[in-house]
Amino acid sequence: MNRVSTFSQRLRELRDRRGITLEVLSNIVGFPNQTLSRWERGDRIPKIDVVSQLSEKLNVPLLWLIGYDVPDHDDASIPYISPAEMSILEKFRALDARGQSAVLNVLEHEYQAIAGDGAAPSLSQQA
Repeated sequence: MNRVSTFSQRLRELRDRRGITLEVLSNIVGFPNQTLSRWERGDRIPKIDVVSQLSEKLNVPLLWLIGYDVPDHDDASIPYISPAEMSILEKFRALDARGQSAVLNVLEHEYQAIAGDGAAPSLSQQA
């Protein structure tokens, strides 16, 4: 396993690949735009525990993020979660069981409505 890149290069590469701005990245990872910009320029380097948090929030392996030649898992087998989807997921997780059940019922109803003929599998069957 060789180091082929730097943290700053990988962070910028990931942001470019996903087509997101520093502001969107800031919302995803919870660090200010200015801090992220300094990291991307290589002006500053975060501590390893911060990089570990970033790798979890960005759904990439820590070793890839710090520049090693390991798979980034940014392929079709691992779905990318957009910032909007992440926001929905965070709100859903904050609900109690009753609230989650209500959301799932509405989602199931809407999903079946777009399926039209009822041929689409239910959301519970997809999980």
